[in-house]
Amino acid sequence: MVTNVTALGRSGLSDWLIQRVSAVILAIYTVGLLGWFVCNAGVDFATWQALNACLAMRIANTLALLALIAHAWIGVWTILTDYVTSARLGTLGTALRIAMQAASFLWLFVCLVWGAVIIWAGV
Repeated sequence: MVTNVTALGRSGLSDWLIQRVSAVILAIYTVGLLGWFVCNAGVDFATWQALNACLAMRIANTLALLALIAHAWIGVWTILTDYVTSARLGTLGTALRIAMQAASFLWLFVCLVWGAVIIWAGV
């Protein structure tokens, strides 16, 4: 079995599974949040703040954030690995792919930290 250092999982199967599980988590989170909005018409800032101050909602937000980051990383990695190659772009293809993967990873890491600060510090 071939493994790749830049992949999130250890194999294509685990990447596929992480992507599917993260999609299910995001779908459940979205449906739950939409249901909450339907049941609570006329939401003001105080209500929204109270919802997000609840420990269960903070955990749900964190889980959704982690699922979104994992889903995005696997998607970006797959697209870049498939389409930004030396076979398509010549000698600079691999360097360009690695630079794009590094930039994507850095951006996703910043989003993860920023999101965690917003969720848990209430910024």
